[in-house]
Amino acid sequence: HITGLSGGAHDVNAIFKWKDKMHVMNQRNSDWGHLVSDDFVTWTRLPDALIGGAWDGGLTIINGTPLILYDCTSVANCKPPKPDAAATPPPLAATERTGDPPIVGVARPADMSDPLLTHWKKDPTNPAVFPGPKTYSGPSNIWKNSATGKLQMEQILGSTTGLWETTDPTLHSWTLVNASFYPTRAGGGGIFF
Repeated sequence: HITGLSGGAHDVNAIFKWKDKMHVMNQRNSDWGHLVSDDFVTWTRLPDALIGGAWDGGLTIINGTPLILYDCTSVANCKPPKPDAAATPPPLAATERTGDPPIVGVARPADMSDPLLTHWKKDPTNPAVFPGPKTYSGPSNIWKNSATGKLQMEQILGSTTGLWETTDPTLHSWTLVNASFYPTRAGGGGIFF
């Protein structure tokens, strides 16, 4: 039922309900498209949630705040645009279009009182830090380990999937706890509350 996806549909990174509206966020080349619906049949396209250099990722609602972890194509694309930058980012260089560089950013709604969550902002302290392997990508949604109380997520580590955890409320400092959490490549997408 979602039509007119110019720029490509690519992967769906998040499906969630917020203030009685259903939301879908999907990859649109290097942006995250954002659509809302009352009934999962009729959709309204909103401004893209993330613009420029944002690929795989997941959305999690933590303590009542929707948070996105996403792959960035470069450190510059992980950060918010400069105030004097044009509204439309320049096209990505060819070197930024290939592969999944190990750079992950955090984004939050710009206005939590907006029931549509129309505008999102990249965290100015991006990128997040994942010490260890330099082959990670495809951050998943986040969950809380009931035994330790730590936040956890998984993402691709080359040919396997690793488990990471944090106690950092900004989601910028992570520790690899199991490099073979899942023995094959998997990651990105989904939502947990």
